[in-house]
Amino acid sequence: MAWCDNCAPYGGRFRLVVKPNGAEGMERCDCPDSARVASLEARRKNPVAYPPVMTDEAALAMVLMLAGGLPFVPADGLSRSVIAMEIAAMCSSAEDAMWLVRQMIREWTDWKGVKAMRLLYCNSGRTPLDGLLEEEPPLEGECYLPAPEKVVPRRIGAGQVVPEIRQLAAGKDLAQVRPPRKRGRDEGRL
Repeated sequence: MAWCDNCAPYGGRFRLVVKPNGAEGMERCDCPDSARVASLEARRKNPVAYPPVMTDEAALAMVLMLAGGLPFVPADGLSRSVIAMEIAAMCSSAEDAMWLVRQMIREWTDWKGVKAMRLLYCNSGRTPLDGLLEEEPPLEGECYLPAPEKVVPRRIGAGQVVPEIRQLAAGKDLAQVRPPRKRGRDEGRL
């Protein structure tokens, strides 16, 4: 976004105003970007929701196309159903959903999540059918999987070997190094 010189120092949307009596305050800026954000905020406060117009099958077909063109789209049926329901809730037609799928494939290097999909749709100037607008970008690294448990590293002094390593190494000839296994032409491919 390109905020004007008045509101850019304050993160956009608002500008500093000095009253005739010398009191300072903030008010909404009247630049085009601030007006667009004000419009989004008004629509967010009073959303108008319409029922989905796409069939479940058409929405699921869009998810399959998305999975074919974008890495890391969830593979399980339940996750894909959730994505399909979100596409159906946002898009006003199959052409609109096709546009969304094409934009995600063109702009993203991998799947960013449902929130990012809605953000892309809303930032294009379109209004979702369900009236739910998204303005904030998702957190970096947002994904479906829970965060892994914190692993506390153990320090091993020089010459020490932990009992687990000894157990794993028992019966193995660690001095012998095997050459890497050669794969056949089609082996290991999906």
